[in-house]
Amino acid sequence: MAGAYFKQDVSGIVNRLLGEQLPDGGWNCDAPNDSTRSSFNTTICVLEALFEFERAYGGMPEVTAARLRGQEYLLERRL
Repeated sequence: MAGAYFKQDVSGIVNRLLGEQLPDGGWNCDAPNDSTRSSFNTTICVLEALFEFERAYGGMPEVTAARLRGQEYLLERRL
């Protein structure tokens, strides 16, 4: 997440990502359009963004928990 890298306030984006995590643990850019299945690509992009946020601002329990659920989503699918 470029904003986190440059120490900008990205809390709105992070909150949206946390709110859009799907029950299977991943994310899908079509979730607002009722997609119920996560996308590998979207999940990887979100995980990279959350990781950069954590590096820039330190760990927050809810962000770390979401990132770990997303990582588990990929690991369960052997990615």
